[in-house]
Amino acid sequence: MEYTFNLQKLMAESNYLLAIRDNFESLLSKSVFSIVESQINNDKIDVNIKNRIFSVVVECVQNICSNDKAHSTAKNSILLLNKIDNGHNIVVGTKLNSERKSRIDEILSEISSSTIDELKAKRKNIISMRSELDETQKENLALIDMFIRSAGKVKYHYDGENGNDCFLIIEIEISNN
Repeated sequence: MEYTFNLQKLMAESNYLLAIRDNFESLLSKSVFSIVESQINNDKIDVNIKNRIFSVVVECVQNICSNDKAHSTAKNSILLLNKIDNGHNIVVGTKLNSERKSRIDEILSEISSSTIDELKAKRKNIISMRSELDETQKENLALIDMFIRSAGKVKYHYDGENGNDCFLIIEIEISNN
């Protein structure tokens, strides 16, 4: 019971607008988008900033927090949104198997060493393929969009690497500038 109060206190002190732990199925995703939209509409910020926040949340939910079909009740993903002094912070976390970790790690390493202009060119190239995107291309596009929309203010790390699974945590800062 004490933990509930501590959690509420932490969320209030850190200006958390949203904290959800789930697998983000289609129906829940729509609800999350509605909640995020109402939360950021309450803020007196530029519409372009709101669009950037919303776009990053969509990418997080649709392409990073994937459903684990074998463990659909495990609720292996988390999404946090909070206000910070100069904007908003979005944190997404999801459990990865070793294959997906390897794939995402390669994508993140390449993206984090690219300039925004290089990322825009890469994004344009992926979109121009005009075919159904595979998982790697979807993840690549989602992560590129996060980097572009945040002007490169993305941090990531892995926790719990003790076997086949680990937990990926990505923090994206959207500034009000």
